[in-house]
Amino acid sequence: MLVSTFYIEMMELKCSIILGLCFMIMAVIYCSIYFTVKHHRNQIQVQHAQVAQNVQNSESAARQRKSAVTTFYVFLVFLVCYLPVYCVAIALLIFVPPSTALIGLWAYSVTLAFLNSPLNPVIYCWKMKHIRHAMTDVVRNIFSKPNQANL
Repeated sequence: MLVSTFYIEMMELKCSIILGLCFMIMAVIYCSIYFTVKHHRNQIQVQHAQVAQNVQNSESAARQRKSAVTTFYVFLVFLVCYLPVYCVAIALLIFVPPSTALIGLWAYSVTLAFLNSPLNPVIYCWKMKHIRHAMTDVVRNIFSKPNQANL
């Protein structure tokens, strides 16, 4: 019994460490995306000052910036949804006989983590006009067509 409890605790510790590393890797990747887009924007501004006719480059930079901002929002929602799970998992490792409050927090934090999946499409629809228009077209077509089965 003691070996199995120790094994479970070690697995929980490994999972917590892996999850923490995933958070750090995602943060590094987002920062890399942000600085790359910032660098490209600065390069394009310099080129734009030299050649005023490159309107296409500035539009591309604007799209890249919007995409980076959208990525930031997705990353922020990910952190808000998954960081409580990570913190509660660490607390469960620290407080070996977990209290009922901690178990309740675990249930709420896992629910919040599952909420991340439906929030991502909402963010994309909110931030990207072409996706928003496509979704409104789909919803409009669903509700405007007469039901063929009843005819």
